[in-house]
Amino acid sequence: MSRISVLEWNIHASASMGWSNDYSINTRIVDAIIDKNCDVVVINEFVVSIGWDYFQKRLKEKERKMGVVFIGEIK
Repeated sequence: MSRISVLEWNIHASASMGWSNDYSINTRIVDAIIDKNCDVVVINEFVVSIGWDYFQKRLKEKERKMGVVFIGEIK
C-alpha cells in the first residue's frame, strides 16, 4: 500500500494584506516546509508579502529537482 505524506502549516498571515504592514514570510519557515519533502503541502492563512519571492524560488528549485508541480502560482 502506498502512502502520501501531507504537511499542513499555518503561517498566521490572516491579519495582513501584504502591503499594509511589515509582515513577511520567514525564510526559516520556507526552508522547513521545503526540506520536509512531503507529497502535499497545505499552507493556511497565506498572503503574498515580503518573502514570497524567496518562497517561489525554493518551490521552483524543488520542481526542477523532484518533478514537483506547484499549483497556485500567482502571476
